[in-house]
Amino acid sequence: MLEILASLMMIVPTNSFAADESAPAPAKAVELIFSGIRSSNGKIAIAVFDSREAKTFPKGERALKHVVAANECKDGKLTVTIPDLPPGEYAFAIFHDEDSDGQFKFGFMGVPKEGLAFSNNPKIYFGPPSFEKAKVAVGTVTRLEIEMKYF
Repeated sequence: MLEILASLMMIVPTNSFAADESAPAPAKAVELIFSGIRSSNGKIAIAVFDSREAKTFPKGERALKHVVAANECKDGKLTVTIPDLPPGEYAFAIFHDEDSDGQFKFGFMGVPKEGLAFSNNPKIYFGPPSFEKAKVAVGTVTRLEIEMKYF
């Protein structure tokens, strides 16, 4: 019996049980956990950018993926799951479309009238942050806590 097992083991290549390193890493779901949402009106619009679109961040028309979530926040908090993101560097731009018209509103001197946020919660001064300041490594990170900002 031992001789049969030994001969069978010689037939099986030693690396047949090793992971195929050339296969792409599996896609991950990323959970965005929002806080600071001031009302349950409207929708939450999310644009996902990968590093190939870093120069266009955060303009939504060049985003890799768009997600519009119903604003079912409770106590200013909401969780949205973005499915199927292969491992890599991404930045998320978010706005609270309070009147559900699909447009981000600006007031006097270009001050936003609706809430906005970015992955990594960078400081927002006189314009949006760069891709570099908002990027996260999906694959390492699968949950992001994001604070909505209103001006």
